[in-house]
Amino acid sequence: VINEIALADFQAYAEPFVRLDIIKGNLNLQGKLAVQQQAALALRYQGDFNIDSLHTRDQILNQDFLKWKNFSFKQIDFNLQPLSVKIKQIHLDAPYTRFTIKKDKTTNISDVIVTAKKTAKQAIKPKLKPVKSKAINYNIGEIKLSSGQADFSDYSLVLPFVVAMNDLDGKVNKVSSHKSSKMKIDIVGKAFDLSPLKIKGELQPNLDDLDIGLYFNSLPLPLVSPYMAEFAGYKIEKGKMSIDLLYQIQQRKLSASNNVLIDQLVLGEPVESPNAVDLPLSLAIALLKDKDGKIKIDMPLQGSLDDPEFSVAPLLWDTFLNLVTKAVASPFKMLGALFEGEDDLSIVDFLAGEANLTVLQIAKLDKLSEALLQKPNLSLEIKGRAFTNQDWPKMNADALLFQLKQLRANELKAEGKIELAEYIQLSEKEHQRLLADLFISTFPELAKRSFFGTPELTYPDMGEFYTVADNMLTAMIKPDANKLAMLSVSRAQNIARYLLEQGHIKQSRLFILDGDVLLDSPTETLITELSLKVQ
Repeated sequence: VINEIALADFQAYAEPFVRLDIIKGNLNLQGKLAVQQQAALALRYQGDFNIDSLHTRDQILNQDFLKWKNFSFKQIDFNLQPLSVKIKQIHLDAPYTRFTIKKDKTTNISDVIVTAKKTAKQAIKPKLKPVKSKAINYNIGEIKLSSGQADFSDYSLVLPFVVAMNDLDGKVNKVSSHKSSKMKIDIVGKAFDLSPLKIKGELQPNLDDLDIGLYFNSLPLPLVSPYMAEFAGYKIEKGKMSIDLLYQIQQRKLSASNNVLIDQLVLGEPVESPNAVDLPLSLAIALLKDKDGKIKIDMPLQGSLDDPEFSVAPLLWDTFLNLVTKAVASPFKMLGALFEGEDDLSIVDFLAGEANLTVLQIAKLDKLSEALLQKPNLSLEIKGRAFTNQDWPKMNADALLFQLKQLRANELKAEGKIELAEYIQLSEKEHQRLLADLFISTFPELAKRSFFGTPELTYPDMGEFYTVADNMLTAMIKPDANKLAMLSVSRAQNIARYLLEQGHIKQSRLFILDGDVLLDSPTETLITELSLKVQ
């Protein structure tokens, strides 16, 4: 029996290896030791072993490094020949550790460990063949953790990041060197003293077979803001994150499911960071959020542990970046993914010269409005368009009709009757009479009235009179830029009105932009373009 050996008395022996101050700690042994010198040294120890009240401090940062209330090994059976150890229980009571990444990306652990310096003789000493060490057979019934704490700090980021984990409790069962053995892990705790965390599952010591889950619930995102600032260029104003990481390994093949739920994420002020991605994150977040303000991301992974190119963390980051990039590059495709079909919700087609919505476009707007209701942080910009070479041939027929109505309004005015041209309805007879009068006065060499007053063409082989008159008078009317501009505006207005009245989208989310009048449509259809912005 050996009790209360003060570890601080061995400080001098530790100095060549670690830069740690041993503040206190006691070593206790209770058991039987048998030693026998034969062809090889035979040694066996059976009993208990523990170190209590350990407290060490980092000599570089002058901070607590590692400490615990008690670290005990129960019912040890250690045998040197053959090399084996059996332990019924290992209990780590109230442990604490600190891990710090400094500004230069070195860690407090690298500071603490003293690297041996080679002497000149050691430098020229020939290499010897390595001696194969004997594999140790071990069997541990249970490793128990009670009231654990850990501090993690990362000062290499643009903003310092500090997280404390506490109330770490749990156990690991059936820890064995046997190839077919599987250790079972069940650990719970808290992060930031607020958010529950859990590690649960089983795995083989050589990691050939693994089935484990890591669960973090309601992590306060503003507290992990430094990592967001480093890679996104923004602080986080508000939000919570829950993560379920489910990893399985079978025959060295990894299959992982990374499920992330982000609730009520709000970006804060921008932060300059050379590592930040150049993406419109506000738009991506608005697209990814559902109507309740939640973002659900599933990032499955598969790969072989024997593949030297396979690495989990970079793949996860690439997967996330690809998701964000696709969202902002094709926002309407992401909205359209909420429905079946391949409708492009970013455009609305119109018939030539028309501003009214067709049945097909109404169906498209119904989908768009439903999607917008699920993405309340998005607003819609509508840019109407008209195309001279496609729209005007349909519009100038109306322009000719208006000219005829104006002629009739002038006749009525001469009779003492005042009536606006746009309100006049022409009968077929009046329409033909006015059309003939206008054509004859415009092209007197091509038409005249007969003795009986009937209009006729000078050259009958030109065709039927009213058809020729209509075509030639219509062709004379030059494109009216104002009317084309009004058509582009009317198209945008009709889209906005439908989304407002039938789609129930708030007026504050709908913006009509200044319209365009282009010479030709860039596509086979006459489109009005829509774009998405963050409210």
